[in-house]
Order: sequence, then structure tokens, then C-alpha cells
Amino acid sequence: MKKRIWGLTGGIACGKSTAAEMLKKMGWKILDADTIAHELMAPGQINWKLIVDNFGTSILKDNLEINRSALAEKVFAHPEELQLLNKLTHPNICANLLTQIEHHRAHQASTPLLVVVPLLYEIDFVAPFDAILVVAASLAIQKHRLIQRGLTESAIQARLKAQWPLQEKITRADCVIWNDGSLETLHMQINVFQSQI
Repeated sequence: MKKRIWGLTGGIACGKSTAAEMLKKMGWKILDADTIAHELMAPGQINWKLIVDNFGTSILKDNLEINRSALAEKVFAHPEELQLLNKLTHPNICANLLTQIEHHRAHQASTPLLVVVPLLYEIDFVAPFDAILVVAASLAIQKHRLIQRGLTESAIQARLKAQWPLQEKITRADCVIWNDGSLETLHMQINVFQSQI
């Protein structure tokens, strides 16, 4: 039987979103944990309340939206606060994802589904998937891309430290796509992946 429901993870700045976008154009349905995380952080939503109750109103913008940059700066500088943030927010994100995955399984099973979960292994969210795809890149390329995003060296180190080593994810994956090169090279690998599942 074909593997129809895939989890996608990898390291920061490895190209997970780009790979997902390519598969979307090939007819896959895409769910993204980060998108759901942002929706649940909107003013008045469940994770917004949990975050404000625990981290205070200083992380809010004038329109009451959470200033994600300020929150990230705060938690990545203090690992115990990052741990708290994850503990508060991940259960609701995972519950939302599970509901959507089950709906897809029941109503759209013929369409392949890709669920992008950056911390898939870290939060042990492997059970819902038929298989796991990891998008990987060398550390030098990851750092280069993060510098281009405007992150400092210390901010880059903090984010890398907050994730499992990429090699550990690669070892556990059912399929690995290496994204050190051009978009064309990535697209070629996505085509091969698509043809083999």
C-alpha cells in the first residue's frame, strides 16, 4: 500500500517550506504546524491566553498581537522559558493537527498529505504518519541562510541547540532530501521522491 500521509521535518533553514510548496504544486495537501501555531497565537485564541498568562503583556504589540520576535528573543535566551513555551503550546497544536489528519484520512484519503512539523521528533509526534521525510542541509548552508535572515551568531546557536542534531533526524527518517544546492536540484529530488512513493 502506498504511503499517503507523510510527516516532514528537518533542521532550521534546510528548506522544509520550499519542499512542501513544491509538493503542493504537484497536488499534495499540505498542513503546517507553524501556520497552526500562529493561528492559535492570535488574540483571544487558546495559546495566546496561555502565553500572555505566563509571559506577561510586555510581549504584546499595541494591537494585542504577540510580538513573535520579542517572544523568540526572550525564550531562546533562556532554555527553561523555551521549554515552558513548548509545554504550553504544543498540546493544542498537536490536537489541531490530529483532528485535521483524521479528517483527511476519512474524507480525502486518495490525496497524499504532507504535514510539516519542525520539531516532529523532539515532541515525539511520529505516530500519525505512514512515513517521515527529512529535508537536510549542511551546517555551513544552514548558518549562511540564517545570517541572510538577519540572525546573529548567538541567535543561530540558540536555535540550533533547541533542535535535535540533524544527523539524528536523518537516521530515523524513511526518506531524506539533501538541500545544499539550487532550487532546480531540490525540485529534481522532489520529483524522484514523488515518483517512488
